[in-house]
Amino acid sequence: MRPTLLAALAVALLALGGCDSGSKSSGGARATTDQATGTQLADELVGWQLAYAALERAGSSVDHLYVANADGSDAQQVDHLRGGKHQPFWSPDGSRIAFRWLPKDENHTPLVIINADGSHLVNLTKRTGLRGWAPSWSPDGRWIVTAATPKAGEPNGLYIMRPDGSELRRITPSDREAQYSAWSPTDDVIAFTFVVEGGFDIYTIRSDGSDLRRLTNDGAAGQNNWPMWSPDGKRIAWGKGEGIWVMNADGSEKHEVTTVGGVPAAWAPGPFIAFGCRSAKSEASLCAVDAEGERLTHLLGGRQGSMPGWRPRR
Repeated sequence: MRPTLLAALAVALLALGGCDSGSKSSGGARATTDQATGTQLADELVGWQLAYAALERAGSSVDHLYVANADGSDAQQVDHLRGGKHQPFWSPDGSRIAFRWLPKDENHTPLVIINADGSHLVNLTKRTGLRGWAPSWSPDGRWIVTAATPKAGEPNGLYIMRPDGSELRRITPSDREAQYSAWSPTDDVIAFTFVVEGGFDIYTIRSDGSDLRRLTNDGAAGQNNWPMWSPDGKRIAWGKGEGIWVMNADGSEKHEVTTVGGVPAAWAPGPFIAFGCRSAKSEASLCAVDAEGERLTHLLGGRQGSMPGWRPRR
């Protein structure tokens, strides 16, 4: 599989997953949900908000970012840009959203920051020349990491920059492709995907480029991508094939959480992992599951949505 096709595969997984049945993990836990209504929300998610992408109207090919309560109430449209919106990452103070914009195709993917109320849009690609993936914030909100490239067709690397695009530097080797970066919410450690022999494995690295560590070892057969930190920074969830797995931050104690949906997904700062699934009406929607895979809950009241990102609680 070509690395540039990974994003398209991730989006396709949203339509393949389903929340209409439980799923047994490798550890023996079973995710459960209310099959009668398809809209039951776990008590731990009451009061939480998330950003997500949704079509502006039925039959439309254009989506926008929205912010809503976890049960789908009080939904507010954030942007008015044409084209796709991917991978919303909230600033630690919950005031801004960094995301990937697809106004044209996979070779034109500006990195953008916007205020939660839709004001003050910053196009980081115009300021840095980089286009790419998943911009993620440092715990103090002073830095952003992204997997990006200055030229279409060249491998993505991990870049660190200020939220205004200044002080740009690359922290991974120029001859290796990196994707899907996520900064730990508690430490100066970044989890990301490295392309290894044509496959995908999860690594971590510090923001100065030191202490590179490999957490999965599947090599050419690897389908590991989209790492997500737990709120306490002690565990990492990630997509593997069509499911979601969790491991300790050192790569130990790997276990499958669910196979009823996969990445794109989000964990920190939320108490559950949010991911794409099917609603009771068989529409692409969002669900959430705890790290043990024991409970599965619908988000947005079962309404259409994708690309989740939990908003920090103030």
